[in-house]
Amino acid sequence: MSVNQLIPTLKTNRYGFYYLRFRVSKKLRRFFDKEYITKSLSTKEYKKAKVKAMVYRSRYLELLEVSDWIDDSSLKSKVDEYIKNILKLVIPDKLEIQTKQDLGLNIKEAFTLYDKWYQKQNVSEHQYKLVLKRLGTAINYFGESKLVKELTTDDIEEYIDFLTTYPNPLKSPYKSMSFEEILKLTNIPSEDFISSSTVIKYIKAFRQLENFLVDDGKIDRKISKRAKLPTSSTVSVNPFNEDDLKILYKEFDMFGDLGLIYYTFAYTGMRTSEFWKCRIGCKDKIYYFDLSYKGIELKTASSRRLIPIHSKLIDKGILNSLKHLQSNYKQSTVSNTFNNKIINSIKDKNNKVMYGFRHTVATNLKRADVDIDKISEILGHSYENTSMTKTVYAKGYTLKQLKETIECL
Repeated sequence: MSVNQLIPTLKTNRYGFYYLRFRVSKKLRRFFDKEYITKSLSTKEYKKAKVKAMVYRSRYLELLEVSDWIDDSSLKSKVDEYIKNILKLVIPDKLEIQTKQDLGLNIKEAFTLYDKWYQKQNVSEHQYKLVLKRLGTAINYFGESKLVKELTTDDIEEYIDFLTTYPNPLKSPYKSMSFEEILKLTNIPSEDFISSSTVIKYIKAFRQLENFLVDDGKIDRKISKRAKLPTSSTVSVNPFNEDDLKILYKEFDMFGDLGLIYYTFAYTGMRTSEFWKCRIGCKDKIYYFDLSYKGIELKTASSRRLIPIHSKLIDKGILNSLKHLQSNYKQSTVSNTFNNKIINSIKDKNNKVMYGFRHTVATNLKRADVDIDKISEILGHSYENTSMTKTVYAKGYTLKQLKETIECL
């Protein structure tokens, strides 16, 4: 065996620990039930990692060498021994004789069933595609033929470890690459890795699939339940306080038309993208932002709503300006101007961003003793108490009630 065979390229996860990853030969793949071997080396020292990797790799190459002349039963026994005693991974129990039905679904079949169900769940097209893309990464990692019942906690934790050094697939140049092409990349800049919070979202997408399979009786346990998730690196977004708002409103006035967009966020709590999707309607002499019309794509079903327009926005001319603002300003321009210029006007910028106006609206309405469900309806969240009384029998609040709510700001 050459030294190059013994030491495949070692990589580190974002926490500095080395791990070993190499492709399983097609000769052995049916015995390993996986396309790749990924094994944490549990050390940040390269020399120690190198020695461990040589042990794992040399024993694997021995299996490869004998695979041509020993029978399948003996080879399977040796592979199981390697997995259990060398890699120290758990081997799922199997019945000696199983029909295809007994074996259950493979990952591709499970995904197909979930996809049919998820399409009917009234989620936005963007959310639908995002969840399926994240699940697609899991399918590529484990392999389409991998049986769902045979996945173990070790498999999930290896997958999580893999995700910590996986590049953002929505970012160039990765968005034009296949999964196989991404795997061949070396020295991916750490700033291109998906964040810890996004890793969690990938696993949550997988758990949604698991929940569906359990509820549908296809599996009897949640494999990822005991897997340890990374700590989210995201920080909470802080609302703007009263002093902040006084300063920000002065800044908005200096930006003319553009400032009216920021005022809209401050007096509605809209998600940023919703500004370019809303229309203005009027009913019972109450003007409102319409985010409920047919064909609109929103984050969730609860996002479909009417937001009465605050008198402050009417006084500033939003009724006649909305279409002009939507066609003349891009979302990126609005966000960049706020983050690079306007935010600098306040002293304490800690965790305060444009999205924080949603938090500000929620906080100020709560302090005005507004019912939490009214706040949820304004912001496009599901009700805090989702009892049948609320979700089936009771209808939403009237425009007049929501208008009174929004005027509390």
